[in-house]
Amino acid sequence: METTNGHLTDTTEDTLSNEAKLSALLSPDANADASGGDEVDSELAIESLLSDPTLVQLIARRDHDGVESISGHFRVAVLPGQKRVSWHFPITPALAVAPVVEAETVERTDIRIRTTDRQKFGVRLELILAQPAATAESILVAVNIMAPPKT
Repeated sequence: METTNGHLTDTTEDTLSNEAKLSALLSPDANADASGGDEVDSELAIESLLSDPTLVQLIARRDHDGVESISGHFRVAVLPGQKRVSWHFPITPALAVAPVVEAETVERTDIRIRTTDRQKFGVRLELILAQPAATAESILVAVNIMAPPKT
């Protein structure tokens, strides 16, 4: 194990790209990767994906009733002295109606996430720390968006 940008990395086992890890996790046989059957530890792959400091991952779905949902994880960078950080992500193609948005931090309970704007074409969120950050950090946020079909 070694530390890179504050994240533990198992250099002997973590040789797959994020795309290969996702492919392996989402394939019908989650124990074989796309490159030829090497074993993939799904817990290690998920931990490695979520520890990536540049992570932005979204999964969009539409169910049989026409409800559109987008789920994802974002890494939000907080600089020393910051108490609030805003970020926006576009939704393309636009949803039929303005969505319902739920967001929460994955690793911390002392942080609030507030939806400051929600449109058919994008969402703006604000991360609010209880105290200004003492050091630079990267905070993992889970976001769920749902939009019913236009009636």
